[in-house]
Amino acid sequence: RGSFAEGSARSANRGVDTRGLPDKTLVRDTCTRLVLGRYDPLATFSVTLEMVDLLDDDEEERESHAFVQCIVRSVWNNVQTVRVYTRRLAVAHDVHDYLDGIDEEITPLLLAREAVLRSLVGRDNNVSVTVTPENDQDLAILAKKDLDATIHQISKRYRLLGLENAGSTLNTRSSLDFAFPPELADALHSLYHLRRGPLLNPRLTNADDRAVLRDLFLRLPLRDAAAMMAPRVWNVNERGGEQLEEPIPVPPETLVLWSRSVLACDTFDQSYVWVGQTVASSNTSPPPPAVAMAERFIHSITHYRFPAPQIHIFSENSSMSRRFTCRLAPTHNDPPEQQLAHFPALATLSLEEMGQLRAKWTGTRGGGFVMEESFREWFWKVVSASSKAGSEGVSLGELT
Repeated sequence: RGSFAEGSARSANRGVDTRGLPDKTLVRDTCTRLVLGRYDPLATFSVTLEMVDLLDDDEEERESHAFVQCIVRSVWNNVQTVRVYTRRLAVAHDVHDYLDGIDEEITPLLLAREAVLRSLVGRDNNVSVTVTPENDQDLAILAKKDLDATIHQISKRYRLLGLENAGSTLNTRSSLDFAFPPELADALHSLYHLRRGPLLNPRLTNADDRAVLRDLFLRLPLRDAAAMMAPRVWNVNERGGEQLEEPIPVPPETLVLWSRSVLACDTFDQSYVWVGQTVASSNTSPPPPAVAMAERFIHSITHYRFPAPQIHIFSENSSMSRRFTCRLAPTHNDPPEQQLAHFPALATLSLEEMGQLRAKWTGTRGGGFVMEESFREWFWKVVSASSKAGSEGVSLGELT
C-alpha cells in the first residue's frame, strides 16, 4: 500500500488524475495474498479476475487500461528481497475488443483449471470436500456439464451478437464461425479433448494416477498444462513412405492413422510412437529411420520433465496401440465432407487409400473408445437451440 501511495503521489504531482487513490477500502478489497511454503520453479498460480464496472458512463472519460500489480517478498539466507511487477491490461469496451484481445492459450487453460478444480472440490470450491471412489465419477460428470454450459453460453451470446450486427461487422465463413467466436476455435478443440481425457474421464486412469495428474495440472506452467489438456501428434513419415526432415504437426484424430505413417504423440505423462502397418510389415532391422527419428523427437521435447514420461513404441495392429488411439478424436464418425474440411490433407489420398482408411472403423461404432462423440457431434449437441446444456451446468466463468 505504501508503494501504491507513493506512485499515486508522483502521478498527482505530474498532473495525472488519480481519483483520490489509494483508497484503503479499495486496496483491502482488491488485495490477494498467496503464501508459498517452498521455492518451486515449476509452480504457477492461475487467477481469474471479475471486472467490477467502475468506469464512467461518459465514453470519453472511460479508462483505456487497468493495472495489476504483484509484490513478491522472498527470504533467502535471512535476507528479504522485494520485487514489484506492474502489468497494464487493455480494457475492452465492447465484445469485439474483448475477442480481439483474447489469449487463445491462456483462456482455455483458465477454464480447464476451473473445471478440474470442480472435479476435486465441487462447484462451491469447498476444500473440505474429499474425492472418494464413490463420488469421483459424479464430480467429474458435474465438471463436464459445467464445461458444456460454458460453451453453450458463449455460443448463445455470440449468436446474439451476430444477429445485432447482421450484414455489418460479422462475416461468417462457416456454420462453426457463426456459432462460436473464431478467435476461440483452437481453445474449443482443447476443451473438447480435456473433457474426454484422463483429467475428467475416470475410465482412462486409476484413482491414484488421476489424482497426481490433476494436482500437476493445477500448478504446472503453460506448455506442460497444454500437453495434459490435449494430445500433441506429429507425423514423421510422408504418405509415400519417405522420411520427413522434421516432424509435422497433425490433428489428434483417428483419420491421421495412415498405414504409411509413423506418428509421435505426447500426452505429458505418456509418449507414443505409432508405426503404420505398411511401415511395420517391412520387418527391417534396425527399425526404419522414421521410427528412430520419432523416438529422438519425443526425447527432445520431454527431456526436462521429472519423472520422465514412458515412451511406448507399437505397430498399428498391436493391441497396445489402443492406449494411443483411445486419446484420438473419433472423426471417422463424421460425414466425408466434414472430414475433409477439418483435415484437408485427406485430399492427397487416393480413393483406394481413403476407402482403406475408413474401412478400419467399419462396424466399430459403439465399441470401445468410438462410443465417444466426435468434436462435431459434441459441439452441435451442446450449442443447438434445443440443448439443455445451459441449464444442466454452471458456467466455469461464474463464481459459485
